[in-house]
Amino acid sequence: MVNMKKCAYCGNDSVSTREHIFPKSLLNRKNIDTKEKYNDKRVRYIRKAGKIFDGEPTINDVCGSCNGGVLSRLDAYTCQLYDNFLYKFVNKGESVIFEYNFDMLTRWLLKVSYNSARANNQFDSGILSNYIEYIIKGKTRPDRINVFVQLFIPYVEKSIEDIPPDFLRIAAVAPATLPDEFASIRIIGINSYCFYIVIPSKIKIDRRRWRNSIDVFKKNVIGSKRLNPNYKKIRLFASKENIVSSYGKNIEHNPEIITALNNYFK
Repeated sequence: MVNMKKCAYCGNDSVSTREHIFPKSLLNRKNIDTKEKYNDKRVRYIRKAGKIFDGEPTINDVCGSCNGGVLSRLDAYTCQLYDNFLYKFVNKGESVIFEYNFDMLTRWLLKVSYNSARANNQFDSGILSNYIEYIIKGKTRPDRINVFVQLFIPYVEKSIEDIPPDFLRIAAVAPATLPDEFASIRIIGINSYCFYIVIPSKIKIDRRRWRNSIDVFKKNVIGSKRLNPNYKKIRLFASKENIVSSYGKNIEHNPEIITALNNYFK
């Protein structure tokens, strides 16, 4: 039986295809790197189900035209970034000249955030749907959308082997912790590179109040740098954040992950 659905991007009724939350082309690169280093497999925590699963989650509400067209081109750009920058772990004291196309990167970050929000029935699914036109067409850059990057370093402990930030992660900051000026903050982590996409709320905010909110965000995300839409490169410095401290904060705010882990390893 033909599976006809309304495409989450173009809105047309057509045969739906499966799309990975993170693109398959990126997963292949990451999984090959991981297996070479650790002979390990990937598992994912799926909030909607409250469980940990082997393999990678997908969604099936995207038409073949969007999946194989513009969304595929955004994925290809990010794979380029991976091959040039994102594959490499950044160590304490190091810096990187990161080259980027702001619109291509931001559209991709919005795309994977929107995919994840739909797959998990999260609060910001509707918020992110407001950016569909920008994602698929790239025209009229949204006002006040901000992208920050923070470089994670390996966790170093004398008694054990160093633990690099070897992960693919996507999450939403809990809505109860967001200031009125922010509708959503999405976190997308690829190895040492942790991207934060700050989405403004629709309330009317004067410029000074908005800048104050951004300044508070930067103070809380120590070592992060804002990507200037008008630039093509930026020098990034390693922060003090590592994979252990990051996951510790994640579990602190989402204790249900511990239950999911216990159930997975039973």
